Amino acid sequence: MRSDRVVTASVSDNISASIRTTMRPAKRDARCRRSLLIGAAAIGAVSMLTQRALAANDVWVGSTSVNWADLNWTTSNSPAIPDSGDTLEFGAAGSAGLNLIDNLMTPATFNIAGITFDASGGAFVINPGSTGTNGFTLTGTGTITDNDTTAIETIGDSIAGTAGLTLTGGGTLDLTGTNSYTGGTTIAAASLLNINSDAALGAVPGSAGTNITFSGASGDLQAGAAAVILNANRNISLTSATAGSTASFETGANYMAVNGKHHRLRPLD
Repeated sequence: MRSDRVVTASVSDNISASIRTTMRPAKRDARCRRSLLIGAAAIGAVSMLTQRALAANDVWVGSTSVNWADLNWTTSNSPAIPDSGDTLEFGAAGSAGLNLIDNLMTPATFNIAGITFDASGGAFVINPGSTGTNGFTLTGTGTITDNDTTAIETIGDSIAGTAGLTLTGGGTLDLTGTNSYTGGTTIAAASLLNINSDAALGAVPGSAGTNITFSGASGDLQAGAAAVILNANRNISLTSATAGSTASFETGANYMAVNGKHHRLRPLD
């Protein structure tokens, strides 16, 4: 005598899976056991996809290649590829090295809620797989935290977004791409931002207003190219409750033009 049983496993409020098993009174058919196992695996896979839809912190391990689009990340100790809306963390370089390629998506389709460079992680260099195509939108508070004070991190991606860009952590970041983000640039916590052109600082304001802010402890904006001419609409502000805080422009043999006027600015001793 045979009897059919239906086992229904609820995966989420909107997803469910049913497994029909055929049972014998004394012995379960081997084929039914296989069907049950396959069904359970399918439920688990759907459950993992449902969970992965939530924003996660993706940690670079660099075990496969230099490409962001490969399984070079871990999320909750499981191999992963970043999803739009995740945060990214760069610690040890892994076997792939420090020169990485962002070949995921375009700024319009890929959001990053924040980036962290861990202390003593190394001098990461991140460039787009295709210039003018790959990049990301910086969301949330627009924060890039550089905790590595012994190396210079480089981002050559195109950065979009409306949250601005805030550099904190005390490290040095080199922006080499052409960026379109709005909301201004903030240099905080004794961090140093290096730029090769005005275009690295995002979209130019339509009218004069505060667009570069030095916040908290002393910060630096550095000209990495022979000449960096800041647009006249990029007003600069120093906001700090800490006595003795300073904002400096480190140029070396280069010069930076501020408020539309050319001045050779000497770095502070």
